[in-house]
Amino acid sequence: MAVTLSLLRTFVTVVRTGSVTRASQELVVTQSSVSGALAALSKEMGERLVERDGRGLRPTAAGAAFLPHAERVLATLEDGTAAVREAADPSRRRLRLVATTTAAEFLVPGVWSAFGQRHPEVELTVAVGNRGDLIGALDRSQADIGIGGRPLDPRLRGVRFLDNEFVVIAPPDDARARRGPIPAEELGGATWLVREAGSGTGEVTGEFFATRGITRPKTITIGSNGAIRRCVALGLGLALQPLRAVERELEDGTLARVSVAGGTPARGWYALYAVDSPRRAASEAFLAFVRRGDAARALGESGPAAPALATSSGS
Repeated sequence: MAVTLSLLRTFVTVVRTGSVTRASQELVVTQSSVSGALAALSKEMGERLVERDGRGLRPTAAGAAFLPHAERVLATLEDGTAAVREAADPSRRRLRLVATTTAAEFLVPGVWSAFGQRHPEVELTVAVGNRGDLIGALDRSQADIGIGGRPLDPRLRGVRFLDNEFVVIAPPDDARARRGPIPAEELGGATWLVREAGSGTGEVTGEFFATRGITRPKTITIGSNGAIRRCVALGLGLALQPLRAVERELEDGTLARVSVAGGTPARGWYALYAVDSPRRAASEAFLAFVRRGDAARALGESGPAAPALATSSGS
């Protein structure tokens, strides 16, 4: 028996639901059909793909390795079906965005609104996650376009459309915010609030520590920039944050900005896409919208100071 789309769909559904029973209900087939499909796929692969986990099922190491490939095949088929429908009826076009948490909060609403006004025929959806989630969604064809930081992953390309300046933030009464530029190494004794592994902001913070002589700082990991801002305002530590994410708090005095000698990191915001995935008409329209500078203008900016096109070694 060859590997079929039905076998792949059954395997992915079982892994997602963790149960033969729930998978059979979702797929509207018998439990024995689900079990048979799992056995047939494992036989084709030459390895067992799922195993017992208490009363449910989980992927084996082989199954976990195979899962993203199965998901990508199914997503590619779904994309192909959508492309056929959209070619026949442009009013059925859709665009699936995936954005990092900061981009989703501060960039996507304005970009979404402006693009939607120009392309009312396109149905827009957006998913939110950290940088790792974004890369996975694009690579597995679960999203068409990502909005996030530079495309360091070789599977991605990006169009830079906005500058992204980072600043060190402190509580409003922090004496360091009232001084002139402070050598970065003097900040090593502070407690730093940082994002989790896989976050773009977390990666920039780690690079800042490594390149500016901030060695072995005390860090507290917090899973959202919003929570970090609130914790900093309460005096729990310092943080490196995108300026766009803290502009309001800096203006109203809820947070203070610490000036650092030599400056703080500057990156860019990008519209990201997978290198080897076909792009449908809505995706091409969005990239053209970004390249023209319409996305930057929607956010009240003139556009990036650096070249617009970036590869996996982007700035």
